Amino acid sequence: MQRKVESSKAAAGAVRAAAAEAAPPAPPVGKHKSKLLVILLVGLLTTVTTAGAWFGGLRNHPAFAFEKKSGPASADRKKQMFVPLEPFTVNLQDPDRERFLQLSLVLEANDSNGADGIKQKLPIIRSQILLLLSSKTSAELQGADAKNKLAREILVSARRPLDSDAADKGVEQVHFAQFIIQ
Repeated sequence: MQRKVESSKAAAGAVRAAAAEAAPPAPPVGKHKSKLLVILLVGLLTTVTTAGAWFGGLRNHPAFAFEKKSGPASADRKKQMFVPLEPFTVNLQDPDRERFLQLSLVLEANDSNGADGIKQKLPIIRSQILLLLSSKTSAELQGADAKNKLAREILVSARRPLDSDAADKGVEQVHFAQFIIQ
């Protein structure tokens, strides 16, 4: 009987050995999870580092600019100055009835030197604009095209007294702040 038990133990051991050789070994349970965790941590670290560099100052670096800015044009835009003029009230030249124009203007200078030039010659500039405005009729000032034409005429009048060799003499544009015909 002892032989039977020994032989059955030997047979069971042989069966176990054969089964162990036929089946592949089971992988350790934590090994795949730790590789995935390392990959995720490296990806997260890379993302955080890139975002920190971007928002920390690299976004303003010229190599990352989405729009190319030309040097002089962007520098001139930063120097623009606006010189508001006191409102004008003039009689218009309407023959049928008495009409008034109330107008507020802002002159756009290309830099601080242009703004200073406008301020120095302001009485002469105001006089030139006043003469121009008082020569108009209400019909000449109706519509957007008429107002654009008036802005160009005011620009010429504002540039005339300024001392400069430049074509714009420091005055870039004329902007209307108020335009009322009564």
